[in-house]
Amino acid sequence: MVRARACTSWRPTCSARRATCDADHPVGDLCGGLFVNDFYTGNILFFAGAALITAVPVIAERLNTSPDPRRPGMVSLLVNAVVFAFTVVAYAAFDTVLVGLIFALVMLAFTSAMWLPIRTRALRYPVTTYSFITYALGAVVSLTIRLL
Repeated sequence: MVRARACTSWRPTCSARRATCDADHPVGDLCGGLFVNDFYTGNILFFAGAALITAVPVIAERLNTSPDPRRPGMVSLLVNAVVFAFTVVAYAAFDTVLVGLIFALVMLAFTSAMWLPIRTRALRYPVTTYSFITYALGAVVSLTIRLL
């Protein structure tokens, strides 16, 4: 009796068993495992890391305020925030799933909560200001594009 080899690669069709891995309906251990590991685990790790990359400097800045704000540095900060906002829009507005938009809105809520109490002294909190501008522009533009 000849046994069929196990399907060990991610292909639209697996020649060993003639199994298919449909991305919309993953069936079987191999296809389901690849889907869960790639989609769910990958997104969770990506967005958890992205949230921490923003949250840690913002919280650290709140604990250690900049004593000497420099206005010339704010111009480059604002330009960079607008450029970074474009990356938020690219992911949140045009992806087929809503996870990017949800992330942008959650980060907007977080950065707003951190920025609103210090908005009159925004120059002393450049990282918080930068993060707020980035997610405010990115989330609002993304939401507008999604709703249109």
